[in-house]
Amino acid sequence: MLPRLPRRLLTLPLLGACTVVLWGVSPLLLVLAGVVDVLRGTTVLRALGLVLALTALECVGVMLAAGLWLRGLALGPSPERLYALQRWWAMSLFRALSLTFGVSLDIGGDPVGDGPILLLPRHVSMVDTLLPIAAVGGPERRNPRYVLKEELQWDPCLDLVGNRLPNAFVRRNTGDPSEVAKVAALTEGLGDRDVVVLYPEGTRFEAWVRNKLLADPKHRARAERFVGVLPPRAGGVLALLEGCEHDVVLMAHHGLDGVTRMKDLVSGGLVNQRIRVRLRRIARADIPQQSAERVAWLDDAWDWMDASVQELGALNGVGGGGV
Repeated sequence: MLPRLPRRLLTLPLLGACTVVLWGVSPLLLVLAGVVDVLRGTTVLRALGLVLALTALECVGVMLAAGLWLRGLALGPSPERLYALQRWWAMSLFRALSLTFGVSLDIGGDPVGDGPILLLPRHVSMVDTLLPIAAVGGPERRNPRYVLKEELQWDPCLDLVGNRLPNAFVRRNTGDPSEVAKVAALTEGLGDRDVVVLYPEGTRFEAWVRNKLLADPKHRARAERFVGVLPPRAGGVLALLEGCEHDVVLMAHHGLDGVTRMKDLVSGGLVNQRIRVRLRRIARADIPQQSAERVAWLDDAWDWMDASVQELGALNGVGGGGV
């Protein structure tokens, strides 16, 4: 990962140039996409509409972030305004997804409730990183603190805003104590509206990833335990539980399965899809105190996650839930 200044000197001009070119030729691209869809039965036109919306939102987000930075030089930092920008950007992108593909959101289960929480969602898609804000942060005006892979800093908005808020951009699968410390630091100074978001699976659920775990004798037993989710990795969760005394909320969801890459958007599987979200709040008093017991508790919690994915998948008319 490039240092911050060289990275931004590359990504910001590249974003501007790509947006100007893309929007400049968008009339022609829209016509061509429509022709391809008619001939091949794809959804290229919808995907292109989403890409156009994304580039526009990126540019607006960068300009608003720059404005808040200038305001901060004169009046001091304003985290609340940055959180509001983060919520607006994520909610706007989710609305763009809803408009272009006709997706809808169904939220059920336990109410999120009061106080700071640790939110542990399932991870299956490049899109489900929007769900914590779309389902919890936006409607309840909560402030999410994310654990994110460091490569996401190549996204200009995530880079500019995410690094000015208490998020943790981490190097995955390193076992480096400094990376765990970044995660644990997110529990410091939590307010009543704060949410710490961690995806315990560590990567998106895909059949080939599960098959790889099944083929590894070290991971086979735990991989066989779950069908529609990957075995949770305990390191980050243990670091968060060690640093605070707040409740945990599990987030199961179905409807974004199979949308792992941009090419999946043109297949048509996301059109008019209902994204079903189910929440389960677990009181901190019901979580064991010892690390070994917490690992077992996390696996038990993921049993609920797996079963919920299967149930939600059945409601969406998909046999086998997340598979």
